[in-house]
Amino acid sequence: MIYRTVTALRHIGRIGRFAGAAALAALASTAHSQAVLSLTCPTAAAGPATPLTFATGAGWERQHGGSWGAATTTYKHSLWYSPPAGTAWLSPADRATNPTFDTTNPIPFRSPGIQVNNRIDLSSIQTSIQVSVDNDLLRTGVSNTANPGGVFVATAQSGFGALSAAFIPALTWTHGANRLIFEVKNAEATLGGPLGGPMGIYATVTVTANCNAAPASAVQAVPANAPWALLLAGLGVAGLAARQRGKPSR
Repeated sequence: MIYRTVTALRHIGRIGRFAGAAALAALASTAHSQAVLSLTCPTAAAGPATPLTFATGAGWERQHGGSWGAATTTYKHSLWYSPPAGTAWLSPADRATNPTFDTTNPIPFRSPGIQVNNRIDLSSIQTSIQVSVDNDLLRTGVSNTANPGGVFVATAQSGFGALSAAFIPALTWTHGANRLIFEVKNAEATLGGPLGGPMGIYATVTVTANCNAAPASAVQAVPANAPWALLLAGLGVAGLAARQRGKPSR
């Protein structure tokens, strides 16, 4: 009976290890699929948040005709500022393949989701931005659950041959998921007007903030003999199962 009990416990242990490995794999997969942009607190103590630095590129979207779609990141005019590898200019469409794309109205470009930790002091957030834009950056804002349409401030910027000086607009961030939005206006009505009407924006962004201290958590004390109690309970269940298998059928 002891042999059967030990065998049963080993089987239970293998099942537990398999379930644990599966759970870890699922968590890793979920973490990999989540946006990597986040404003986090490095320690439980109050102090500076880990600065968040990013630039325009893959994962950004543009709005046109009331709906959002992927921004073009493969087009770059020869006169535009040349960004570092891994980043890119954003355009509403490729001028070479869609020259009649309508740019009569300003076009918003928005970032992937940016997670703001709930310990971040929202009043301390500063968003430092440098842009190169063709033709004009009219407004910059942040959208989130509280403000789905975005809250904007005027950020009049122009010039596409170099990055602008850094500017720090007073943006309205919230805890949880946010998106940074740039509203850009073209000088021409289409991307391929008679004089050439390319349109786009490149930006680098650094977000800094302060963290509040983590609240003290109540840790429930575990009796010293609790692990042994659990083990004995497991042995009892395994022994009962073994005795039931050993009884002759009537």
